Amino acid sequence: MEPPKIFATVAELTKQAGSATAAAMVLGYHEPDDGGGGLFYWDTHSTETADSGLMLAPSGAQQSGRWRRFLDGTSVSIRWFGARGDWDGRRGTDDSAAFQAALSHVAKRGGQIHVPAGAYLLNRLVQYEGADLMLSVVGEGVGVSQLVVAEANRDGAISLRFRDRASQITISDLSFVSYAAGAGTALAITQPGGGNRHNRTAYLENVEVRGADPSAHYFVNGIDLTGCWRPLLSAVAVGGPFAPELLQPKPTANSNLFAMKIGINLDQCYEPDIRDTYVWSCRVGMTSINDTGRLPEAFNIRSSRIVNVMTGIEFRRAGYAPTFWMRDCHVNFAETGVNLRGCRLILISGTAFYNTDVDGSRVTPADINLRECRETIIESNFFHFDGNAERTNIAIGSGAEQTMIIQNNIFNALAKTAIRFADREIQVKPTTSINGNLMSGRIQRQIVYGE
Repeated sequence: MEPPKIFATVAELTKQAGSATAAAMVLGYHEPDDGGGGLFYWDTHSTETADSGLMLAPSGAQQSGRWRRFLDGTSVSIRWFGARGDWDGRRGTDDSAAFQAALSHVAKRGGQIHVPAGAYLLNRLVQYEGADLMLSVVGEGVGVSQLVVAEANRDGAISLRFRDRASQITISDLSFVSYAAGAGTALAITQPGGGNRHNRTAYLENVEVRGADPSAHYFVNGIDLTGCWRPLLSAVAVGGPFAPELLQPKPTANSNLFAMKIGINLDQCYEPDIRDTYVWSCRVGMTSINDTGRLPEAFNIRSSRIVNVMTGIEFRRAGYAPTFWMRDCHVNFAETGVNLRGCRLILISGTAFYNTDVDGSRVTPADINLRECRETIIESNFFHFDGNAERTNIAIGSGAEQTMIIQNNIFNALAKTAIRFADREIQVKPTTSINGNLMSGRIQRQIVYGE
């Protein structure tokens, strides 16, 4: 092979064809040292479609011959396809075509898309729909690698829709940043429900979703993982609009504080696992709903915060899901902290519940609202912070059929009722145990049965 010739940019390289032994060193895509350069060799007989990144066609009418980028592994950078990452808060280059080209390449055989440091404006939704795919999208850190959605795009940043359930998707070390009021869904990964998998199909770690101006900018929805098997979310932060003036003197049910609809959607997911995650300022913090079909497995959440929401967690099943585990969390809600229907085993422990009083809500607030839940342990929680005077801390509806243990909780806030049971007979069941609770707040009624 001939010693490589040096070209400043991709445009310079494509001005000429090569020879059978030609190689080229390109210093940058648009300019030297912009991260889009690399080593290329000439493939004399290739007629493959150029993709503006890994396969380059020389300008002119030549039918065969392509400059092919040398690859070391399966990782590709979006800068190899021309992304600039030059958004400055008001203007920048639209990098959606470059990102889409990188995704189209990786979709052929799987691999990693690298998002180097920078703020990449996406004026169109980057999307994939098709067969299963092994894919990771990896940045260089929260705030360091940003995918930006501005006014021109109301569809969101990334959408991946799969026909089957065998995909494994990793998203890490990225920020999704909205510069608009209502910029679609930041990240959506959709798989068909049901099936049988023994692996995680979605991993999200060190991922941030937020508005650039926290008082005005937001995504309509944060993260949507519909149908994913055993998704793991770790160190994820999703935020809607927030500013101190939105809380003063008292927010309304239609406040911009709740303009984001859902922070994290886990509908039809099988056994989601949420750790060290923070959701704030949206109508519903997290949803996990399946009203029909096969029932998903356990819902696990630990060491996480859901703040300034109308409803913290909405968990609903048509029958009885096996388990709901919630440990060492914090929920600051206006209407319902945790709303559960249809669960066999429930543990809520070590969690602080705060209530924010809002104008215009027609819902009587409840920190924990359970219906059709069989075996329940609610222990060592704090029901704190004076909010709506009509608040019920623990509301147990119909279908509390078997064990009910409520113990060692601290009720130290303004409330109408600390514990309310719809079933009058539950107080005489030998499997009911209510003990060790401290009622130190301004509580009108401590325990009520048959209401």
